[in-house]
Amino acid sequence: MEHYMGRKFRTIFVKDNIAHEREMREMIETGKKLKLLGMTPNFFGNLSIRVDDGILITAGGARLGGLKEEDVVLLKEYDQEQNIVKVVGSKEPSSETPLHCLIYTKLGCKAVIHVHDDLLLAHYNELNIPMAKYAPYGTLELAQNVLTALERGSLVAMERHGILSIGENIGEALNRIIQARTML
Repeated sequence: MEHYMGRKFRTIFVKDNIAHEREMREMIETGKKLKLLGMTPNFFGNLSIRVDDGILITAGGARLGGLKEEDVVLLKEYDQEQNIVKVVGSKEPSSETPLHCLIYTKLGCKAVIHVHDDLLLAHYNELNIPMAKYAPYGTLELAQNVLTALERGSLVAMERHGILSIGENIGEALNRIIQARTML
């Protein structure tokens, strides 16, 4: 596990409303299910859902197993060149915001789940889960490595950094993780 040193991008807060109650409830319920599976240690992991006006993403430092609506922010824009994000909400987004943004931009999926599950990570090879080469958290290098691994499947291991699942909805992304867990 890598030592956390804060976000590696700048956050600008914009005034607007977050009008996605159903999707926020889905994220909260997914966090509870991940907690039941023992996949929400400390403050590790993040969730996001693509919506019509941006990306709903968990705030940095949010406990996935105990998410509240205020732990979800709406990412309106990510400027990769300047490494600046614009969000609606009262908290800064997850440190993995660049990773989520690049996945949505390149793959067009609708949901991303990133958990720190040591059990799946330890057995990725026998489960045929593609491995993304290590890069520091929150970097574009990590995002590129994950995108490369996602070419070989919708569930990937991230070297020293957990498991990531994508889907057409958050339920599909969660089911991939649960299926892999049941194979152990």
